[in-house]
Amino acid sequence: MRVLVVHTEYRIRGGEDEAVKREVELLQSNGHTVLMLLFENIGNGAASTVALVRSSHNSASEKRLRASIREFQPDVVHFHNLWFAGSYSLPAVAKGLRIPVISSLHNYRHICVSGDFFRNGKICTDCLSGSLGNAVMHRCYRNSVVASTVGVVNVKKGRRGAGVADVSERVLVLSATAMALHLRAGVPREKLARVNNFVEAPPPRKEAPSKSRSFLFVGRDSPEKGLGLLLEAWAIFRSSYPDFELLLAGVDSRKPLPSGVRGLGVVSHEIVSQLMNAARSLVFPSLCFENQPLVVIEAFAAALPVITLAGNSAAELMGCPAAGIVVPSADPLEFSKGLVKLSLDKEVDGMSRESSRIYASCHTPEAKILEMERIYRGAVDGGAA
Repeated sequence: MRVLVVHTEYRIRGGEDEAVKREVELLQSNGHTVLMLLFENIGNGAASTVALVRSSHNSASEKRLRASIREFQPDVVHFHNLWFAGSYSLPAVAKGLRIPVISSLHNYRHICVSGDFFRNGKICTDCLSGSLGNAVMHRCYRNSVVASTVGVVNVKKGRRGAGVADVSERVLVLSATAMALHLRAGVPREKLARVNNFVEAPPPRKEAPSKSRSFLFVGRDSPEKGLGLLLEAWAIFRSSYPDFELLLAGVDSRKPLPSGVRGLGVVSHEIVSQLMNAARSLVFPSLCFENQPLVVIEAFAAALPVITLAGNSAAELMGCPAAGIVVPSADPLEFSKGLVKLSLDKEVDGMSRESSRIYASCHTPEAKILEMERIYRGAVDGGAA
């Protein structure tokens, strides 16, 4: 099958860029012909502002898409991130050329101006239950009234019937939470399909997680990732369990941190894999909804238990919660109690086995390619998949 993949790369490379790259490589390794049409968001400045204003209808981006379709002759076009250089008008262009359209929604940008339903340190769904004017009032995008207004225009366009969902054969989301939020925003149920991320299996662990004294955090040092909560919980935990350490991949090594905590700075994916294979547990204290984060799937592949918060999509993945600990609230004391449970060797090794089982049943390359081929065939044949 010939697949045209369209994606706007992030200025700071993240999990979504990596997921798209892996999907393309998986398709190619299974005999499919793939062309990638990539767009790039320019940094701050006048050019960035112009591109942002044109985000709902970018004629230059549409011209590039038409040329790619004409030259490549795809069987299907698969859209990923379109914000903002790609333009939300692109799926309609492909549909107008009678090419089946698949859209993957890795975040909530189509229905939330900030893209993550997170504001002032907590979940916010004001624009789903009320007016989108809330996003402008709170300056939800780039802390700017103008930029937030542009975001509102794009979200409104989708809600009144001119959005990505309306021209897509399938709209792919990554969690039950994402499914529910898009339904609330008006995306037809019959268009939505929940799919899984995948990762390659890492080398086998040399020792069981119970042999390790290291807990691992992988992520940005930003409010929604819950690092503040984690550090408070860790201080409580370590006062009784001083022989454990907390490693923070992605957090500046120069950041002042409490005893028993080390910032490792930005590290490569290979180093993250090595850290996981030597860790006791992944700590994922995210305060926002998330959307099936790759780091959690990588933890499952490494037979690593996960501790996370109820309400984010990592908790949904964990087998209720046999593959780790789901803390009921964002309270440091409650989170520290979860860390205590993970200090028990027998418990942590049992969770490790469940992590491996979840990976093997849902998140392997073999499972993913079957899922993607089924969705593409359904789109091309004009039937449900």
